[in-house]
Amino acid sequence: MNPSSIDVEARESDQFGEGLALIAARISESLPHCIVQPVAYDRMLADSPLRMIGCDSSGQPRAFILISSREAPGYIARTVERAERAAKSLPAQLASAVLLPHTTGDIEGRTFAIFPYARPFSESKVIRKSQTMFVRGSIFRWLHDAVSATLTQCESGDDLDEVKAALQCIECDGELSRRLRCCAAEAARSIESGTWRPCFTLVHNDFCIDNVLRGGVVAGGHRFAVIDWAGATTRGYPVYDLVRMCRSLGLGVGSIRRQMQRHADAIGYGFLECSYSLCASLGRIGGDLEHFPRNRYVQLVESCWKCVEDSIGTEKTGEPSQNEVSTPCPSN
Repeated sequence: MNPSSIDVEARESDQFGEGLALIAARISESLPHCIVQPVAYDRMLADSPLRMIGCDSSGQPRAFILISSREAPGYIARTVERAERAAKSLPAQLASAVLLPHTTGDIEGRTFAIFPYARPFSESKVIRKSQTMFVRGSIFRWLHDAVSATLTQCESGDDLDEVKAALQCIECDGELSRRLRCCAAEAARSIESGTWRPCFTLVHNDFCIDNVLRGGVVAGGHRFAVIDWAGATTRGYPVYDLVRMCRSLGLGVGSIRRQMQRHADAIGYGFLECSYSLCASLGRIGGDLEHFPRNRYVQLVESCWKCVEDSIGTEKTGEPSQNEVSTPCPSN
């Protein structure tokens, strides 16, 4: 591969500068006879990696490559490490849906990974809706099973304090809707009274259809593969991943309610406890936004909360006091 054959847009040139020739040369060692070209990526986030596709001489895609940005040089290494940890936490049949790279390394201090190619869903809303109709049932079954397989109770005082700190970040946030903050306050009181016992499970934390690929070399009987595990943890709170996927697929209220019921059954929750768990997830994210813009976080929180309210309803809870609203949120 000739490094000069890589056509890079201005924003990518600014991001990687003269290092692109080195990047191309390094990748050609792992992908001989492939032509590597950048694809569009979201530069609204400073830590967004450079994305490339490796094609063979006939133009067929054979691999995709992710390279960390200058602002977050270890991002891809973290993504791979958390994907590997997620796969190890799951039974083999479920773990096969976690797409892992076959090559990793670093270039001028920026980590990269090369993955076997799997096709993304179409960017056309009409075509994507048709494509996802055939796979969304499998995606939801995988999610319900993954949650059930990795579920553990929060037993220690430190575990419960961690959940309450996340809830306080929602309760204290004056930019968020009052009903959401009231739900977080009620969840914290339910922990104190022992009427709600939170649980940990594997969570992706950006589980949307944009992070699911189809076809290609996906193994294990799945018709999809899950990518971008940078925010994943085995000590997450269930429900948030489900809400994100439902929203990204544009499901209606009835469909979301049915999926929420199946998720609640897998966890052993009622609908009210599901709303508590969602509050904890959103609070934890808000306590560690990294490069994620604050205004986008608020929009994300409110849209997820509306999804839950519209589909399963939430019981009216006590209003937070003025002192609770004005108290600074702790860092997670």
